[in-house]
Amino acid sequence: MARARVAPSEYFSFTSRMRYNPYSSQVDFGDALFNVNVPHLRLNGGYIWEPITPYYYYATDYRTNNLNKLYTTRTSEISGGVSVYWSNWHASIFSRRSLSRQQFVTNGVTAGYGNDCFGIDFMYLKQYTSIGGVQRYSTYLVTLSLKSLGSFGVK
Repeated sequence: MARARVAPSEYFSFTSRMRYNPYSSQVDFGDALFNVNVPHLRLNGGYIWEPITPYYYYATDYRTNNLNKLYTTRTSEISGGVSVYWSNWHASIFSRRSLSRQQFVTNGVTAGYGNDCFGIDFMYLKQYTSIGGVQRYSTYLVTLSLKSLGSFGVK
């Protein structure tokens, strides 16, 4: 396993990680992420690569040899997002796209307000993949945070 992080200034950072398998002499996982932070604006993006995504094995009975091609192909995805902050308000938009499957994985939007006493956040998330028979779905989430008590969410 290896990780490298470069942050030449408070406005930019780059992180890269990888996992090397000594038995197969191959890289099992790799990703690269960047962040650009300027006052009131944050940009982020990334790339991820995996030869096989282990999560799919939990959603499928692999002992029946009935694995879908999706479960055994390489994962190659890009992601990106933009966030804005002003006063006590914030909003974000983000997306993740699979290059190997040539489809979006997730798109989402968040918006909220927070001060010293409480915060409220609204989130919309559209999932485009179906894993283990669970079909594509949309999620609406409202979270109310009371700083002295905790957070409460409604989905």
